[in-house]
Amino acid sequence: MFSPYFLRQGGGSGGGDDGNNTVETADGVYEIAANQLTFLTRPPKDGTPGPHVITILASGNTLRDGKVDVRGSQGVRITSGPPLVGPAATSKSTQGVQIIVPSYHKVTIQHGLSTDPGVPDIKTIQMDAEGIFIECGDPETGPSLALTSDSLDLNFGPDTQISMNQTGIDITAGFGNSCISLDADGTVSIDGLSVQINGASMVGINSTPPTPPDPPDDEETESEFSDVLEDN
Repeated sequence: MFSPYFLRQGGGSGGGDDGNNTVETADGVYEIAANQLTFLTRPPKDGTPGPHVITILASGNTLRDGKVDVRGSQGVRITSGPPLVGPAATSKSTQGVQIIVPSYHKVTIQHGLSTDPGVPDIKTIQMDAEGIFIECGDPETGPSLALTSDSLDLNFGPDTQISMNQTGIDITAGFGNSCISLDADGTVSIDGLSVQINGASMVGINSTPPTPPDPPDDEETESEFSDVLEDN
């Protein structure tokens, strides 16, 4: 049932306070049903266009008990980008939940706010043209992960890092005072102000022995003996 106190339909350019706006408010359930339903923002035929925004907001009674439910029996697809240029707004192949953006857009998931009481503990997952980035807690001291097409970096504060790429793996701590490097060519380097290797029963450090030369062919051996006998 519509509330008569909040049903306002603006007139024309010389209309009421709302101009060309239309506001409809219901005290109970306001339901729209159709085989297909589309919400579209477009520039006005006359006048200066304003921001194009579609907002779905459930404020609730206490500003903390509102919720929005979005569900598709086959799937839910969320896309961004200009129409006809970016990813298609709809796809028959959608199964489950899809989030698709063009390469020049970002996808960000954030938990926590800097305005939360106490020490802020913000956790973010971001995907952009460079790669995937994960941060947990303070960016200066908390762990973070950076994954690109050719490298993986795991940081815990400014002084502890594990880096991996096609050339090898580097593990550093103490602002570089301790470092272990494993190169793709087989080289292993251990550097530190103090290096300790302990074993309860045994510590072994082995190097691969040189490969012995191939034995001579039988024909060559027989030829050599023949030459010796002829000389004698």
